[in-house]
Amino acid sequence: MALGPKKFYQQYIKSRKDLREVDLPNRVDENELRIEKTMFADDVRLYYWKDKHIQCKTELEAKYLLIWLKHGLTSIEIPTDQQYLAEIMPILEKVEKTVYEVADETLGGYREETQKKLIDMLYSAVHEEPEEYNAEPKKPSKKKVKS
Repeated sequence: MALGPKKFYQQYIKSRKDLREVDLPNRVDENELRIEKTMFADDVRLYYWKDKHIQCKTELEAKYLLIWLKHGLTSIEIPTDQQYLAEIMPILEKVEKTVYEVADETLGGYREETQKKLIDMLYSAVHEEPEEYNAEPKKPSKKKVKS
C-alpha cells in the first residue's frame, strides 16, 4: 500500500522530538505560491498571498511548508534537523506525486474543484488523532427471543 500524507506524517514527523510548530496562513492564492531567495544568504521566502510571505530558514524548509500550505493546512510541525529534513523531503514529494496520480486515475470524471477538495481532505487528516482502542468487552444485548 502506498504511503499517504497521514501515514507519512505519523511515521516521519510525529515520532520526532525536534519539532517546531509553524502556523500557516489560511488565505492562500495558488497563483502566488512561490519560493524566492533574496540576496542575503539565509533569507528564503515562501510567498502565498500578494506580497505576503513566510520567512524560512532554508529552501528545504520552504519546500516542506509549501506542500502542506497548498493543501489548506493552517499549522504543521517541522523537524528542526536540516539533515533529517533533507532525507525525508524526497519521500514527501513522492507521497504528493502519488496522491495526484491516484486522484487522476480514480477521480478523472469529477470536476477539478472537487478533486482538489478531496485531495486537501487527505492532507488535513494528518492532524486527526487515531481512535483509541477500547479494550472493554461489549455487553451482550438483553433482547428477548421469542420461541
